[in-house]
This record gives sequence, structure tokens and C-alpha cells, in this order.
Amino acid sequence: MACVTIRYWAAAREAAGVAEERQHADTLADLLATVSERHPGRLAAVLACCAFLVGDVPVG
Repeated sequence: MACVTIRYWAAAREAAGVAEERQHADTLADLLATVSERHPGRLAAVLACCAFLVGDVPVG
């Protein structure tokens, strides 16, 4: 399980209420589920239409 730093931008930052956080996850899907549960409300909807980068590489 990797520990990653999540950096939120624009609407995702507003919905999460934080600019960044660290989290453990095996996959991007696991990570998205975890942060959506951790920040209930609009974040899940915002993440559904976001782009994701690992380092500088687009993923998802």
C-alpha cells in the first residue's frame, strides 16, 4: 500500500476543505473512494469529472 500526497485544486480544494493531505491506497479507485468518504458532500461529484496526475503523468 502506497502513501501518497493528494493535492486538490480549484473546485476539488473547495469541496475537500483542504489543499492537500496524505493517504494510503493500493489503487486510484481505492484512493478516490477513501477521500470521498473522508470528505462527504460535493467532493465525490467533483472528482467524477476531474483529471488525475501521478507525478506528471495523467492516469485514470
